[in-house]
This record gives sequence, structure tokens and C-alpha cells, in this order.
Amino acid sequence: MSRRSICICALLLSSLTLPVRVAGAQSGMTVTILRRTPVRRAPSTAASTIAYLTPSTFAVTQARVYGEFVRLLLNQIDKKQPNGYGYIAKADVDVDSGATSTAAAATDSVAPARPAPAAPARRDTTTQRPAVPPPTVPSPAAVSTATAPSGRYALETADGLRPHNVTVEPTTHAGKRGVRVAISDDARRRLTAGELADELVVIEGTDFANGVIEAEIAGAPGPNAGEGARGFVGIAFRVQPDLKTYDAFYLRMTNGRAEDQERRNHAVQYISHPAWPWNRLRQETPGRYEAYADLVPDAWTPIRIEVRGSKARLYVNGQPQPTLIVNDVKTGENARGAIALWIDPGTVAYFRNVRVTP
Repeated sequence: MSRRSICICALLLSSLTLPVRVAGAQSGMTVTILRRTPVRRAPSTAASTIAYLTPSTFAVTQARVYGEFVRLLLNQIDKKQPNGYGYIAKADVDVDSGATSTAAAATDSVAPARPAPAAPARRDTTTQRPAVPPPTVPSPAAVSTATAPSGRYALETADGLRPHNVTVEPTTHAGKRGVRVAISDDARRRLTAGELADELVVIEGTDFANGVIEAEIAGAPGPNAGEGARGFVGIAFRVQPDLKTYDAFYLRMTNGRAEDQERRNHAVQYISHPAWPWNRLRQETPGRYEAYADLVPDAWTPIRIEVRGSKARLYVNGQPQPTLIVNDVKTGENARGAIALWIDPGTVAYFRNVRVTP
């Protein structure tokens, strides 16, 4: 989840194993090479090899599945290369983020969620967070319908909610009232053109530094999401006015009961945008910011986030023990900011009953 400079593998037209280089790229999805693998000229093990890729992460705007192979544009992996395609075995690739583009909208496309990690403007180091101005005061209507004095946000209407690159509408899902959140048409068009952004719904009037955030969330891959989509849905906190800087916990809803154990191990995730997207955390500290949880796509799932200074804990499904512990929250001891509903472009999500306590 995905909203992030990353490692891009330099693909040269040779049969040698090549080192990873660091660069920025406009992208619609992020591709991780899981192990040393050949890039072939055609989707067949009998096809000639163009190059070998070592474990690395890079960004592309499209990927397409051909049987057991994923096709990628060569000049998006290395801009020095001419137009053309290379094919990598599906078993050696993890497409964790992105959105369905026009080129990848067919049923054989890989168009999973979270493009943000590839944002070219992101840095590979943490920076001092800007000071937060006084919180936005919600309208009287928002206070009366969405916010209770106890800090409960029922989310039975869209009052007091500020969408950013998403649409928000009240609905009933699985018998409970809440709001439905999905990427907006305008944001999808801009994403298809290679423009990246975070998908958030800011809860107006929130100014959170430390405390407890509880919510019920549900989500699943959207109608045109590719096979790499996971139903990414979560809560962002300490959101800064730029709507790009924040911490978040999110769930990969389809990973909880996957038959692949490695996918199960990546069921929940902590991120801190823009400097610490999921792929950087996974590459530099594998397993530290991810964990397993039993998740069911589209089912209401209660979560609880506890934040104290630079420590945070995520509880899932009412379990007494935390599912994921973070002892070095990247925004630091003294950061504060808004609370927001968080999704990935490939997800349709539902939120209800957000509660904030000291």
C-alpha cells in the first residue's frame, strides 16, 4: 500500500546479472523482483534471455499477464533502452501497488494497488515534519451529524469528511451503515497518465498526536483491479496539510487466508509516507513492519491503533495482543496531525464507527 523514491533495477540488453541502481520514475504500479530471474523475449521458457534481474524494486505504468509470465516495457525499466517488452515469470514477481491503466484494463492485466511508493518526488531519508496549523473547525452540520463530544465519528453520512482523490458516499454494507470510499474518476485518469497521489478521506476537526483510534473497516479489490490487487484499506494518522505526509496502518484483505504463506505474512502493514513506503521498509527491514492477521475480504473488521510518542500498536479483530508493533514511528515523538480514512486506488472500501480517545 501505495501515497514514495525507490530502487529501480537497471535493465541492460545483455545476459549478465546487473546491479540495482537508484532513480525516480513516473509510474502506476510498483514491481518487486523476488529472486534472481531471467527476462525473456517472449512468454516462454524456451525464449531467449535478454538479461537477469536480481532482487529489487522498480516502477512501471503497466504490466500484463501472458500465461505464467508478466510482460513489462523495457524502456520503463531503463529509459536508455528502445521500445519493446521483456517477460518475467509470474512466480518471481510481486506487483504490490498501482492502478488499472487503459493499457492494462483487459482481463489479463496486472493492475494492483498502491502507486504512491514510486512517486518521483519522494526522498530516501526521513525529514523534519512541518508544523501543523490549528485544526480545521467543522461546520455545525458536521458536528451535529458526524462528530459526537466523545470523539465518535459514526460515518453514517459524508458530513465532516474531506475527500482527497476519492469519492465518499453513505451506504449500507453487510447490514451496517457506513461510507463507501473509492478512487475518483479524475484521480484515476491522472494516475493512468502517470501522475501519482495519495487517496485519503480526512476527518475534519481531528488533531491527533497520541491516543487510541478504533474503527470498523472493510474492503476488497475494485471491479477492474488486476490480480495483484489485495484490497488495501486502513487508517492514516498525523496527516499533515500537504496530504502526503503521514503514518498509517493498513490491511491487505485478500492476504489473510491466501494459500501462499508468504502472502499471509504480509497481511498487515505499517507505512510512513512519503519517505517510508511499504517497499522501502520491506527491502531494508524485511518482516519488521508487516505481520499476519486472519482477514476476510469485504467483511467488517474491527481495528484498534494505539499511538504513544514514537511507539504504535495495531490490534485486529478484537484480539487482546497486538498484531503489529512499531517501536520507531517515523514521524517521531512530537508529531501531530489529522486522522484520515486510507485506501489504495485498486480498492473499494467501507468505513464506520471511528472512535478517538486520549
